[in-house]
Amino acid sequence: MKNPAATNPLRVTSEEVLGWFRRHRQPWPSEPACEALAFKMNRMLRLEPPSAEFVKYHLSAEQGASAEKLAERWWDVDIVADAANLVLEALPKLIGHWEKLQWSPETADGYRALIDLQTALSKAMPYIEAPFGEFEPLVGYKPPKTWHSAAMILFVEVGKMLAGAGHQLPDTPSRNTILVQITREAILRLTIKDGRPEAPALAQFLDRFGQRGGMTTKHIAGLCSQDRP
Repeated sequence: MKNPAATNPLRVTSEEVLGWFRRHRQPWPSEPACEALAFKMNRMLRLEPPSAEFVKYHLSAEQGASAEKLAERWWDVDIVADAANLVLEALPKLIGHWEKLQWSPETADGYRALIDLQTALSKAMPYIEAPFGEFEPLVGYKPPKTWHSAAMILFVEVGKMLAGAGHQLPDTPSRNTILVQITREAILRLTIKDGRPEAPALAQFLDRFGQRGGMTTKHIAGLCSQDRP
């Protein structure tokens, strides 16, 4: 049987995954566990089809809505705002034109209608230009790194593998722990843009993720015990 990695060097193999663990002390994860992680990483590399749950979510009524259905619900904010501003800028001239025609009962309503439109449109402009509220930049906000999402997934998977093999997971994922070292190996293997975190930065992020996201090493060990028959 032809080795899949020979035809696609991006593909992660179970042997490669096991090699990461063999650089550290025993016990090592089983071959099926390494195959499972390799498969999930290949999904992240889009070398395997997505899971049924992923497909179901993205093909749901909301996520899988056609362009026509989305067009019925949403609008181009900039185009609508530009059009409203164009009308508002032209209204003084329109009003001036119809003001001269108030002498006729047939044209008198035009002046009053345009005055009402000017008042209403002026009042509505803030809601037309900012239908979702005014933009307020977050003070001190730092956008997530490109490797953050992969790190959270791999942190949990590697932690489950270590716990399943018999390792005691550390209370805190410090930079020198096997958990952080192998998670970093996996992130580097995915060749994510800007995805080469140093061990200290990765450990700090994983600790923050665990504390804020409720996925501490204790929780990961608990997930591992639930997976056992």
